Amino acid sequence: MKIGLIIPGNEGFLPFISIFKKILKEKNVEFECVIWNRMNMTEKGIVYNAYSNRAQNNFLKLFNYYKFAGFAAKQALKHKFDKLVVFSPQLALFMYPFLKKHYANRFWLDYRDLSIEQKCIKLFKKLLDISEYISISSPGFKKALPDGYEYILSHNFDIDEIKSILNTPFTSGVRKETMDTVTVSTIGAIRLDSNIEVIDSIKGNNKILLRFIGEGMASKTLQEYAERTNAKNVTFSGFYKKCDEHIFYETTDFVNIYYPHILSHDTALSNRFYKSLVFRKPMIVRSNSIQGDYVKKYRLGLSLDDCNDLSVKLCEYVIDDDFSERCNMLLSEFCKDYDCFYNKFVDFIDK
Repeated sequence: MKIGLIIPGNEGFLPFISIFKKILKEKNVEFECVIWNRMNMTEKGIVYNAYSNRAQNNFLKLFNYYKFAGFAAKQALKHKFDKLVVFSPQLALFMYPFLKKHYANRFWLDYRDLSIEQKCIKLFKKLLDISEYISISSPGFKKALPDGYEYILSHNFDIDEIKSILNTPFTSGVRKETMDTVTVSTIGAIRLDSNIEVIDSIKGNNKILLRFIGEGMASKTLQEYAERTNAKNVTFSGFYKKCDEHIFYETTDFVNIYYPHILSHDTALSNRFYKSLVFRKPMIVRSNSIQGDYVKKYRLGLSLDDCNDLSVKLCEYVIDDDFSERCNMLLSEFCKDYDCFYNKFVDFIDK
């Protein structure tokens, strides 16, 4: 058995690839990665070098997917892969004619973001019909995907890390209402949209420090907005090394995951969501979303319709003694999802 992993981007930006590679190595299954080197980085595997970034217009982005799909198809035949794992619906749709002819019921489709399939559901259903298995990274996606298919949850985390955390005693610090400063941190890619709403809600409040840690297309615009509106309690620290990320989670009181109320954000589980559970930090999320539903059900922070009175809610919030246990309860549920995914993927490579 030889498996081809068809990866439309640099592995460093797609940590979930390691979830699949780990199982393949464990089972001693031969595999190779067909990788689109979009960021001119050093990659191992069968590499397609073509620079592409988020600033490109949609037509050019899709055209680049089309070209990589052609490259991946040629490599799959050349290297005689028995089965494929295709990451992202965009790529899989462009590969549909090839997959139907050469790999019908012999490929695994991994789905982690709403994309162009929402514009061509009929074709997407045909793609689902010929896939052997379909994994999704959030149960929220089921709201936007066609009914009648089995969707296997594949969370974006290292299962060994999660199990280690669950087996390690952890006591939440009880946050007192009398604390001088409440630190709220946005850690990772910086977006514009709803973060302006967050800034407006807390600017001028000297009891709250809002930190933006990381880079993104909106970083400069957001920083200029904070300066223009005299939001002195908002800081920006830019790019950070991944190995230092834990420091920012350990030194914050809240993790900001407040996203705009749109379908793509309402249905997804972000990396920050998992990190907040790992570090036992309360979150700020949008209500009526998959993240908001979890936060409300397990009482893991603030699930908000809007940012009105956010400053008051932040200053009054208290972490009770059972907060860590509730984080563990949800992580335990996610571990059960992983066990199901693991068994299905082993079935896929064993057939």
